Amino acid sequence: MNIIGLDDYWGLNFKPHEILKSVDNNSSNIVLCHNPDVCDLNIWGNYKGWILSGHTHGGQVKAPFLDPFIVPVKNKRYTSGIFNLSEGRELYINRALGHLWQVRFNVRPEITLFELDRDIKKNGKIVNNL
Repeated sequence: MNIIGLDDYWGLNFKPHEILKSVDNNSSNIVLCHNPDVCDLNIWGNYKGWILSGHTHGGQVKAPFLDPFIVPVKNKRYTSGIFNLSEGRELYINRALGHLWQVRFNVRPEITLFELDRDIKKNGKIVNNL
């Protein structure tokens, strides 16, 4: 199993091409990537696996039945939860415990526990479970 950490999107050491080109897609892979906007960049090549992210805090303030008002990412779809990305990638965005502004409304803090399981086959293809 490979656990890969990427520097922050705006960090000086954000060089995802260097690390992602060495990923073995025959193994299970998890990428830790603080800002989910990185998922929309053309950097992933043949990467298949999970991407775990944060940064949004779920928007912190969300009126019932509406999307959060302020989400600090370009892709406003990326608030929290699971997103099925293309070509065998899954994104999970955690709401976290902290905050950018000292307010939370209708967006509960979160600690996520993942249970790792062996790879399983679906329709003859190996699927990485998390």
